[in-house]
Amino acid sequence: MFKSSLNYIDKLKFMLLDKNLEEDIKNLVKKLVIFIEGSSMSDEIKNSWISLVPEMSFEQIVRLHDILEAKYLDEKTQSINEQLKKDLSEMVLEFDQKDKKLDEEFLVKINKLENEINAGNK
Repeated sequence: MFKSSLNYIDKLKFMLLDKNLEEDIKNLVKKLVIFIEGSSMSDEIKNSWISLVPEMSFEQIVRLHDILEAKYLDEKTQSINEQLKKDLSEMVLEFDQKDKKLDEEFLVKINKLENEINAGNK
């Protein structure tokens, strides 16, 4: 919690030092509205959040923005994560099959060598 608070404080300081603070706030709110509209929330909840934005403090807007941005990125990358999991599973399965085949071939060669050694000792 402390670490994330520093994050917000750092963002606030940076934005306060910026000469275009009003423009930055407008851009932040625009981005926030895009995240709200693009989210999987119901329309009723989306409208509630959008109607609350003008009443929110700057820190609350930054926090909501960060939360919705993380949620947005999570939703957008979920299909990528699922594809990576699928690809990784296929690679592991292929590796296991090749490993099993090599073990079987090695065992056959060992048995053949053992038989040759036993035949030579007779």
